[in-house]
Amino acid sequence: MNIENTNKINRLLQDYYPGKLYFSGSLKQNGYSDQLLKQYRNSGWLSALSKGVMYRTGDRLLSFPALACYNQQMGKSFHVAAHSALEINGFNHYVPMGKPALMVGHPKRQTVPDWMKNNEFDKVMKFFSTETFTEPQLSTFRLGEVDLLVSSPNRLFLSVFYCLQINMHSWTCSISWSS
Repeated sequence: MNIENTNKINRLLQDYYPGKLYFSGSLKQNGYSDQLLKQYRNSGWLSALSKGVMYRTGDRLLSFPALACYNQQMGKSFHVAAHSALEINGFNHYVPMGKPALMVGHPKRQTVPDWMKNNEFDKVMKFFSTETFTEPQLSTFRLGEVDLLVSSPNRLFLSVFYCLQINMHSWTCSISWSS
């Protein structure tokens, strides 16, 4: 590995935090070639989650950093919504059983990538999109080392009620969920 390539891997490692994902499109814009990314995977520095999505080998896949990285690197606006936003704001009143769910809102025009739907993350991500709220009111919430988009307090209560209206017996908005 030459000095320039060594500096690039050092930059990735210095900018690392647990659960961080790397998107090849973003890395390419920052000077990382396909060959170099393949070399990082072959040498064991990075592992592929799916085509174009990588993480540090041996790292645990965490849903909050995954959302933050996707938004930041790919220019998306997926956000923590409904009861998950209440939880982040300290309004939870229950102890979840099993693997916790993470409610994620997204604009209808932004499709949910397959890698987000797999069950490899620390939380089961459940997605919904609605045109009921034309302009999402989001705030940035610092959680650990990531900045998450989270429904604003007045909007998150409305999204909880919206989900309850769709399906009174569970937290799944089955009519508008992306599967």
